[in-house]
Amino acid sequence: VDLPQDLAQQLSASTGEAWEEDVRTVWGEFQLRLMLAEQLDKFAASAGADGWDGDQALYLSDGAQEMVVMTVVWDSVSEARAARTALRTWLNDGGFGSSGLRRFVDEEADPDANKPMRYAFLTSQDDWVYFILATDSVSMDAAVSALGWE
Repeated sequence: VDLPQDLAQQLSASTGEAWEEDVRTVWGEFQLRLMLAEQLDKFAASAGADGWDGDQALYLSDGAQEMVVMTVVWDSVSEARAARTALRTWLNDGGFGSSGLRRFVDEEADPDANKPMRYAFLTSQDDWVYFILATDSVSMDAAVSALGWE
């Protein structure tokens, strides 16, 4: 479940900013369940995390903008679909008004309030779910393109 080692360099090349990888970690089923439980009931949060088989999460920044990139593999396609549904609900209920199945934007978030993660990307393929939270849409779009998640 490895994200590219050179993602920060790819972002730097496409945005013109000096991106750095600050953290590369495994988020884990337990952390995912806790995150989902912030917006979903206990049953929905558990259903959204069940079947987790591995992940990798990156925290990247360029000094002004920040981004979390996450890829998760599930035990089955049906569990990946359940996770994507739970994440979509988490985004919508968390103030990321939906503007489509793959992109969520919170245009009313205060851009100066501790750099809120205002933009999100969510998609899946087979038993994989791909997820990005970012403080700006240009960097998020550059990451989506660099990762081939379009």
